[in-house]
Amino acid sequence: MGPESYHHVKSSLHFLTRDPIYQSEKPYLVDKEVDLSNVPRAVETNRILEECPVKVHDVRACLMQEVDIDVTGWTFVKGEAEMSTADFHDPPTMESTYFDELLQMMKDQFPQYSSLALLDHVVRPQKKSQVSTRGWGCYRSGATFITYTHSDFSTKGAERRGEIYVKENPTLEGIPFDMLNIWRLIRKGPNNDWSLGLCDYRTVDIENDLIDNDIVFYQGTTENTVLHFNPSHQWYWKPNMDMDDVIVFRNASSEGRDAPRAFHGSFEVPDGGGLEQGGLRESIESRIVAFSERSGS
Repeated sequence: MGPESYHHVKSSLHFLTRDPIYQSEKPYLVDKEVDLSNVPRAVETNRILEECPVKVHDVRACLMQEVDIDVTGWTFVKGEAEMSTADFHDPPTMESTYFDELLQMMKDQFPQYSSLALLDHVVRPQKKSQVSTRGWGCYRSGATFITYTHSDFSTKGAERRGEIYVKENPTLEGIPFDMLNIWRLIRKGPNNDWSLGLCDYRTVDIENDLIDNDIVFYQGTTENTVLHFNPSHQWYWKPNMDMDDVIVFRNASSEGRDAPRAFHGSFEVPDGGGLEQGGLRESIESRIVAFSERSGS
């Protein structure tokens, strides 16, 4: 494949501004299902987002040994799913077929993990009007896609979620773990509608570009990490994805911020450039906790 076949595109993503307010106040977001009407002076969020231009590079132009969750924070793999689009919207079929297929694929392609468990998933059927810069619907079927750059868990958020699972599975106590996402299309491609952009973690200034963010849901709270804009960031995507193209990325690690992870967000692919949209994007992302092999095993 020659360089003329690559599709590097100019688009935009949303980032948390470097506002002085965050020197004294932690960013937060309250889900719209939480009723704040009886809370005096309560506001849904103190987050101030800015839309910034980004160049998103075609991952196919990379050396594949550099595209790895332990290098960039993310990778692309191939994985067949014996599922139709309708099947992905049918909970019994998901339970009986897809989740087992998914975990088996991960065991086969990521043998460094000795134990894998599904935490949750979200199916994202799309409409053009559903662009979200504030992150509504992260946990609900029918959720919007998210254009602000983030990882789903901070280190602390991952530890909290991991502790819940370890309490139910005490033999895993003390074993390092990663919080991973598995992302794929659920409608036949090729598709280039609001594709997922991924930041090379090597280009992130860990000390200055990251800030942890509280998210308040009806059921409780969690913490993720959001990204400030830095022109040094390198963003990547894969054009013309199909149902067998799978993105696997790390959201957080029990080992802390030094472990590469994937800051990501959906971006609009500009018209032209020889790419067809392929219809409105429908996708599924599944989050799993992945425990590493014991030391010396």
